[in-house]
Amino acid sequence: MYKRIAKRALRIVAVSEYTKKTIVDNYNVNPNRISVIYNGLDPCLFDIEPDNSIFERFPELKTKPFFFTLGSLETRKNLKWIASHAELYPNDFFAISGKPPLKKSSISELAKLKSLKNVLLLGYLSDQQVKALILKCKAFIFPSFFEGFGLPPLEALCYGKDVIISNNSSLPEIYKNSARYINPNDPNVDLDALLETKVDAPDDLLQRLTCKNSAKKLYEVIKEVSGGANIEEKDSVVPSPLISIITITYNNAAGLKKTIDSVASQTFFNYEHIIIDGGSSDGSVEVIKNALKDENYARHVSFWCSEKDGGIYPAMNKGVEKANGDYCLMLNSGDWLAGPKNLERAAAFGLKEDIVYCDAYFVKRGRRRHVRYVKKLTGSFFFVRGLCHQATFIKTSLQKKNLYSNEYKIVNDSDFFMKVLIKQNCSSRHLPIVLSCYDAETGFSSVSGSLHDKEFSMLLNKYYPARVQEDLRAYVKHKYWLLFLCRKIKRMLIQLYERH
Repeated sequence: MYKRIAKRALRIVAVSEYTKKTIVDNYNVNPNRISVIYNGLDPCLFDIEPDNSIFERFPELKTKPFFFTLGSLETRKNLKWIASHAELYPNDFFAISGKPPLKKSSISELAKLKSLKNVLLLGYLSDQQVKALILKCKAFIFPSFFEGFGLPPLEALCYGKDVIISNNSSLPEIYKNSARYINPNDPNVDLDALLETKVDAPDDLLQRLTCKNSAKKLYEVIKEVSGGANIEEKDSVVPSPLISIITITYNNAAGLKKTIDSVASQTFFNYEHIIIDGGSSDGSVEVIKNALKDENYARHVSFWCSEKDGGIYPAMNKGVEKANGDYCLMLNSGDWLAGPKNLERAAAFGLKEDIVYCDAYFVKRGRRRHVRYVKKLTGSFFFVRGLCHQATFIKTSLQKKNLYSNEYKIVNDSDFFMKVLIKQNCSSRHLPIVLSCYDAETGFSSVSGSLHDKEFSMLLNKYYPARVQEDLRAYVKHKYWLLFLCRKIKRMLIQLYERH
């Protein structure tokens, strides 16, 4: 899953150069697509009041100097080092805080620690109790095998404590000369002598690694990915397009309610909702009127009507003519936005192109299929499939100049996309998010497959010369044969792996 995400992401943010290198090595990602932004210190840490009641629960910590470590008690945190060191140096006392592990290997290490008299397992503690322990400990110790960043030592440094950490993974990169280092594979080290060695003051480190600096760098990355939009750094709002959501419905009250609920739940507010009902008699009008009782939703409904029309495409054109937004989104009754933040996420990319299309879920018999679209639309793409208009933003000016024809019964939306993208060469962009769920069971396109095939064949004859169609058929056949072969080989390899 992570490999697929890494391949599809517009930009990857890593918390260290070490993490970046790990991603490049494991997922074969272009390093230029990865930005390194270090974690920042939470300023709220300075406001935490230490809870000294922890010393009443564990009175031995009042009198004994102790080394303190914090984190999940996983194998990679290297509890084995502490156990081995505690056996070699019985005068060194350790206090360990963290959630109990789930893996058997970690549980056995935990059992070993419990048997040692100079190791105290504290369990999960509050932030206030952790601060009290850090302030009183001799030093914070962190013998981890692997860290993508390693935040706990930074918290200890901000409280003015010495830190002893492993000399591997990202830790030397982050802490440089502000920490003392140990070999995570060698527990035979005199910690008291190590603490006598000089290190740099952490002031520069603490000034660099702040949430504010991390946020600024993340802001720059988002700005770059979204096309360099001119966004003020203070007291400003990212300019968002007005999106006209157009819903066509006829005698589908339940589906209409689902659609309206998904629109009304959006965290993005710069939209208008236009509902065109074809004179339903099943309670659809009551669904609309009930929804309008919610003032927060009602202020987004710029137009609605319930009257007979010439069918779905004339109704869609009626909605387009009423649209005031920068972009139109056709979300018919029964279809719904896949999540409450979806419009907000799409707008954050910066909508500029004539056609901006997203992925979608096709839902049928309770099951949903993730439909992923290509990054670049070509003639071969439209030869075998079309875009899902429920997941496609279309510039309103373009849509009004190219209203849907009523030449076909089913494929007029495909006709529109072929006309503007093949014939008129309009600009397009793919956003790697799932925008909508399409009702493939009761939706308009769920009707006769033979009618669809017949009309789609007529469309191909309209936009592709016969000789081009022959070449594309040969290309598509070869492409899908290779895909079939690759999937079959993949299944065979999985079966072999499971048997062995």
